[in-house]
Amino acid sequence: MSNHKGHFWRRLQGASLIAPVFLAACCPSSRYLGDGQIASETCWPFSNYSVTFAPLSTGTAQSHKYLIHSLPDLDSVVGFRVITPRPFYCEQFKRAPAAKAVVALRLTSAAGQDVVQHRAALSDWTWNYGGPPNPPRPWEPDQCFLYSRSLYFDPGSLRDLTLQITIEQQAESPIELTPTVKSYAIYAP
Repeated sequence: MSNHKGHFWRRLQGASLIAPVFLAACCPSSRYLGDGQIASETCWPFSNYSVTFAPLSTGTAQSHKYLIHSLPDLDSVVGFRVITPRPFYCEQFKRAPAAKAVVALRLTSAAGQDVVQHRAALSDWTWNYGGPPNPPRPWEPDQCFLYSRSLYFDPGSLRDLTLQITIEQQAESPIELTPTVKSYAIYAP
């Protein structure tokens, strides 16, 4: 009987050593090359990632380019993360003067062809957020994700992409935008 228990524990120990290697290979963060930092938001049973790039301010008209050599082969969307300043939550902030900045986002292939693009005042982008806390509690910064339906894409075999962000019209009250590419999935039970 004790020999049987020992055999079971050796197999379990061997599996515990192999599982992290297997999960690391399955996680999208192991399949990213380019500017920015990738983070696996979930690895198992569903893979999701986000790549964040150096933030830029809407306080000055400017343009930045970021290189993306390859992305995990997961349906993705590109947009911006915004952390709201005191005392706003995302819902209120999208109507603030700072959201009047006009921003253009363009993702192009190695051949210079547009993969996706969008240009609008920040207030006209789609804002994804959780909403104010219920019940109310002391204010904390809120994180919003700004995107457009036109910015969904399938990276598939795309390589050597360029993400260009242009602040065309600055905001009265500058805010910081963090360009982000992230995977999305619709989970159905």
